[in-house]
Amino acid sequence: MKRKAIAIITVLLLAPLSACGGSAGTGAESATSSSATAKCLDVDADAQQAIADGATYGTLTPVEAKAVKAPARSDAYLVAMKFNDGNGEMTGVWMTSGLTATDVGPLLSVDGAAHQFTNWPNTINGETLNIEEPGVADAKACLS
Repeated sequence: MKRKAIAIITVLLLAPLSACGGSAGTGAESATSSSATAKCLDVDADAQQAIADGATYGTLTPVEAKAVKAPARSDAYLVAMKFNDGNGEMTGVWMTSGLTATDVGPLLSVDGAAHQFTNWPNTINGETLNIEEPGVADAKACLS
């Protein structure tokens, strides 16, 4: 009787997951977002300042930053950072090598705001980074 109860409970718990399989989706969702598996990581204040120190003009003040491991790049993180340029708060996304001041570089601008407000390059191996980089949506979703 005990085995039968365990089997019934197992079936009831796993049945809803069976709808997750198959090939009904296009896969496009997973190219830019994997929020179900992305782990939000803290970015230390000195690393945030290192990103802001690349301001194209004026001063950028970091407000908050979170990161995710870049799913399409080895040894890279996508850092979403809210910052203030003196005219209001904005959010940009940068690619970094680490999450502390000692390992944050090299820095790359990923989205339009990062490229517009900092002088960090936006190309890697001849490829221009942009908002479609896998993991960008996940990194932004980590911000409160």
